[in-house]
Amino acid sequence: MTATGGAGRSLLLWLAALPPALATVGVLWFSGSELAGRTPFSIGPPANIAEAAGLGSGAEVLRLLRAGHDPYVVLPIRREIISSTVTKASAVEAAVWSRRVQLVELLVREGALADPQQRHHVLCLSRDVGVGDIVEYLGKTDSAPCESGSAQAAVQARSAP
Repeated sequence: MTATGGAGRSLLLWLAALPPALATVGVLWFSGSELAGRTPFSIGPPANIAEAAGLGSGAEVLRLLRAGHDPYVVLPIRREIISSTVTKASAVEAAVWSRRVQLVELLVREGALADPQQRHHVLCLSRDVGVGDIVEYLGKTDSAPCESGSAQAAVQARSAP
């Protein structure tokens, strides 16, 4: 009985030690990945200025603007950043979906919304998306009416496969 009892106890000890050992290996793998620059459980850094705006990353948007990136160019955006129906947008449009009025203010300060037509488009998109802070901010200088839903529909149509 001692041979069987010893083997059973040994098996029990191994089974008890297995979950903490696997957890430790997982934490070490995750930490190593983070240190190596890979982010296994995040969407990663923005690929372009539109993604940076969609993520609400004002610092990255400012860096890319000052590096010469055009905030009006329509760029691909990963589905998880805005939505599965918006996969192509400009940085000024993506800024609306970030729902951060500070980002829109930054774009205005940097001259990215100097074009009255583009500014009006962003205002109408803000109304369609329901971002009251941005509507209020842009509405101070633009009171022209918007066709309800048309700005958002235009962005979504461009993203259609």
